[in-house]
Amino acid sequence: MKCKLNARFLPLLAIAAIAIACGNARSYQGDGKLIDDASSAATDRYILDLGPLIFAKKSSAQFHLSELPRENFVPGIELADMSRGGMEVDKTAVSATVLITIVDEQGKEIVQVAGPLSTWTWSVSRGSNVAFVYGGYGPKAFFEPKPNERYIMQVAVTDPNPSTQDISARILLKSGGWK
Repeated sequence: MKCKLNARFLPLLAIAAIAIACGNARSYQGDGKLIDDASSAATDRYILDLGPLIFAKKSSAQFHLSELPRENFVPGIELADMSRGGMEVDKTAVSATVLITIVDEQGKEIVQVAGPLSTWTWSVSRGSNVAFVYGGYGPKAFFEPKPNERYIMQVAVTDPNPSTQDISARILLKSGGWK
């Protein structure tokens, strides 16, 4: 049996495909900006950018998250060393201690990652001056959001490192991809 597609339905089909691909990012409610690189992304389909983090002094920030896509999200920090001219970020240059926690609506802690960033898991592309640093693969290092659930994420620099002026840092949650 052959299936014929009427040409006048092609624009509607294209619009529906785009709406489905972008639907998860559009439903997000909360702080930061959720980027959806669509279903063709091999890794990091969803990136929630919650903004900069400064290691030079003690600080704490709270973020509200809701309607995230149902994928395992890994919270972490993206580091870029502006002083190394495209060379890999030096782990020993970032000794600040950071705490990341995420709690659900009932106050149950579902993510907790803490310690000096030099001891976290580092993902660095060869020859890149950017690294994604996260809490590894333990039971409280990532989470899968539930539909209609609200979360509060706390990020704190508990032991600052004033000598990290050339390193920019952004708080991210990453998830998804076909790999």
